[in-house]
Formats: sequence, structure tokens, C-alpha cells
Amino acid sequence: MAVRSRSNAKYFFSSLQKGTSVLAVTTFNEWKKGVVYNSRYISVEKSKLLEYYIHFRDDDIRLDRWCRRCDIKPLEDSESNAVSDGPPKLKRSRRKDRSATPVPSDTGVAVKLISIIQFGSVALFPWYPSILQRNTRLPGQLWVCNRCFSYFIYLKDYRIHLSLCPRLCAYLLAPFMFYVLYRKGADGVIEACGYFSKEKSGDNGKALSCLCVFPHEQRNGYGMFLIEFCYELCKRNRLYGTPERPLSDEGRSAFMKYWTYSIFNILDEKDGRKISITSLQEKSGIVAEDILDMLEQYSFVKNCSSDHIILIDRVAFVEAKRCLQQPKIKLHHRLLKTRLPGSPFLGKSANYYSNKT
Repeated sequence: MAVRSRSNAKYFFSSLQKGTSVLAVTTFNEWKKGVVYNSRYISVEKSKLLEYYIHFRDDDIRLDRWCRRCDIKPLEDSESNAVSDGPPKLKRSRRKDRSATPVPSDTGVAVKLISIIQFGSVALFPWYPSILQRNTRLPGQLWVCNRCFSYFIYLKDYRIHLSLCPRLCAYLLAPFMFYVLYRKGADGVIEACGYFSKEKSGDNGKALSCLCVFPHEQRNGYGMFLIEFCYELCKRNRLYGTPERPLSDEGRSAFMKYWTYSIFNILDEKDGRKISITSLQEKSGIVAEDILDMLEQYSFVKNCSSDHIILIDRVAFVEAKRCLQQPKIKLHHRLLKTRLPGSPFLGKSANYYSNKT
């Protein structure tokens, strides 16, 4: 039953509580069935505005969102068991108790308290709840410095930080080394594109621990470039590496693309001559398990008792290589110099990558 009058709307929202089934507007601007998981008050132009956290049925939690009253309406009576015919009997609660909490006790579903992340001049919209909200009451928006990645809850603190923050910051977070990729825009502004982290010890067999390309910088080839860079560190230190598990779907896809590109180029150079898995490891820096995993995707590996035999059909290989996605950015290997184990020395004037045209 649609809300047709102000009195009906007032009654509907006064009876709205956790677990109520409603119709709400999705991020795709469509009306869809959802369930109220929480509510909160936010400050808008010196006034308080009530929002409701909606989970849409049969959808991933990344599509959950905070909705205002104009984006919510009741279901038809026959469709909802949660909206009763009369006012529900609720215990009175203080205003502060109606604000959002990270995990509602009656649903066990994490609520996204951070709706917007202002990363420099770019507004990002998180898909999933953040671990930051476990011990912190967040106002719904974070400001993140795109130079050093420090985050701030209040805009005033963020503006003060910008006046003091250096252009580039060094990351020495024990026990990891952080390799941050920056680009210089047409306007001369230097901004971070992404990073990967690697344990300082460098002897645990991990090529990297974490890989991240910021959402607004994706699909520009930076992920492949960072992966190639981390494997180059492995080769310079005569190590074989693999990413730390578990891998996300996006992470596995990115690494699989690089493994395919790297191994296919080595096999192409051999032009049908015999090559061992050990040789592929030495030339690529990729561990044998990942090499076999990639080759099995193309049915190039046959199991024979306890050994693996690589059998490559030349026609199938040429066709697979033709469809292979080439990296958008090429790493200049000859410009890299090693100063510390697993830590490259980057000179001030060197240009270590170029856009491939």
C-alpha cells in the first residue's frame, strides 16, 4: 500500500524498525525489496537527518546502502510480514541508541558506516564495511590524503594536514616495505596510483603480501606493472616468488594474466625447444606451482605418474598468444639498481616505465 498522505507517511516511518521489509531505491536508481538493518542521524546544514541502512534481498552486501526517507516506501500488505497493521510496541530508547552500530546484534550483518571516501579530488564509494569502524564512531565520510594515505574523520583536520604533508612519503612499516607508484599529471600534480607491500626479510617465498590499485586508477595497466616490478625484485635476488594467499577473484585474475604473459614470452623465445620447469622459474621468478597452474588453464600440462610433462600444441599456443593481453605499461628493467635485498634504488631522474603505444 503506497503512502498517500503525510499522516500515513509519519506513521510508517515512526513504526520503521530493524527487520522491517520495505521498497527502497538501489544505487542503480531502481525500486527493490529490502530489509532495514539499522538507522542513524547525520548532520546536514546544522540539522539532523535520519537515514536507514537497507540490505536488498538476494543481492551482494556491497550493494547495501544508507537511504533517506524519500528513497523508502512500504511494501504492499500482502508482500510484507514485518509491517504490521498497528503501531508496534517498542521500548523507548534514547536518541544516541538509534544511531548506527558496526554490527547489529539481531542480524549479525556488518553495516557500512563509511558511505564516501574523499581521496584527494576523487570521491570513492566503498563496497564493503571497513575494519576502521570496529573501534571508532564514524560520521559517514572519510578524507584520505592522496600523498601519504593518512585518513581523517573531520574535514578541518584534513585541511590542516594538507598544508603540512610533504609531496611524497616513505613507508617504513615494520616488518613490511611498501612500494608506492606515483604518476605526474598534465597539471604537474603528483598523485598515487597504487602500491604493493613485501616483507623485509624477503626469504619467505612471497613475491608480495598485498597489491592495491586505487579504484579511479584501475584499467590503466598499473596492476600489471606493479606485479612485473615485484617479480623483477625476485629475479634480482635469485628467488622464486608467489603472492600471499588467499587471493581475491580480482587478484587471481591479475596474477594469472601476468603469469601467462611472462611464461608465454619465454616459451615463444624457445620456439619449440625443450625447457624445464626449473628454467622457467629462473627466467620468470615465478614458483613452479603457479607456472603449472597457468599452463593447466590452457591444457598444456599432462600428468605422468609423479611428474608433470608440458605438451604444447604449436597451433593452440600461437592462437592463445594472439589473444594474450599485452601490458599497457612496460617496465624498463635496465634502469633498476638494487640497493637492499628486495628493495630497489630508484634514482631521482630515471623514468622506470613508459606507456606502450
